[in-house]
Parts: sequence; structure tokens; C-alpha cells
Amino acid sequence: MAKEVLCVTASGLLQLGTETPFGIQTSIENLASFDDAKNWAKRNGISLRYYTAGHTIRAEDFQFLAAIRLSSSIDDAVTASGRSPSGIVSTLLRLSTLGYLHLSRSKRRKDWTIALTDLAQSTLTSLAGVEANA
Repeated sequence: MAKEVLCVTASGLLQLGTETPFGIQTSIENLASFDDAKNWAKRNGISLRYYTAGHTIRAEDFQFLAAIRLSSSIDDAVTASGRSPSGIVSTLLRLSTLGYLHLSRSKRRKDWTIALTDLAQSTLTSLAGVEANA
């Protein structure tokens, strides 16, 4: 099934599109703000994802990355995100698998260390303007 995505155009507008094996096929829907895009996606039952640098990331994961960008441990991430330690483990593992985080794991989860990768940093930088308008 094709993934619906939201792209930032050169003019700063947001454009809806569908991810294909060859790139993004955009629609004629242009939205002026991120709130408009979120509302449109919600009305149409679309799970919003970001597409940047050839990767897609769920809106929830992007917001989590933004919240923990200065975190270096599980405790820091829990404090920054406001989620429980057990609640963030699956998100951390998923983001690590996708290449957004580097996790140094040990027996005790409490001792895990977190480092954002260059992909995460560039994603946060490129989408910062979009999220600021939310």
C-alpha cells in the first residue's frame, strides 16, 4: 500500500504526495500551515509521516526525536519526552533500526546511552520550520 506523505516545497508550502519506488508523486493539494495539513490528514484518516532526505518518519517519532535531541540517557529521554521508561524503549529501538539513533545497550536499560545520528540531525534541521508553524 502506498504511503501518503507531506512534502515541503521550495516556496515553503506543504504539498501532499504518495511515496512510490521512484520518489514522491505529489498532488495538487497545497496547504499553508502544518496545522492545516494535520487537520486534513486526520479528516481523511491518513497517518501523517514526514519525508526528507529519502526517508519517511512518523509524526510521533519526529516529535519524540525533537523532544530528546539533547538527551544522552534513558532517564534524560524520559524527562524530555514525558513518557515512561518502558514506553520509550520500543520507540528508541524503532528509531535505531531506521538509522535515526545510535543506542549503546547494556544489560540494564537504565544504563543505555542515546546519540542522534547525522540523519536525525539533518531531519530535525530540515523540518524545524514546518514544525515551528504547527
